[in-house]
Amino acid sequence: MRTREIVEGNFVYKPPMYDVNAPDLYIPLMAFGNYVILSGFFIGINGK
Repeated sequence: MRTREIVEGNFVYKPPMYDVNAPDLYIPLMAFGNYVILSGFFIGINGK
């Protein structure tokens, strides 16, 4: 469950740095990076 705190009477979620359950972009960025690297590798192997 996400960690919340009260700011000016409203619930606000803590940023990912302070909340281990907060979503971040690590997995999508690593997937995209691997796609780019592997695409370049296979294009290079095929000689295109």
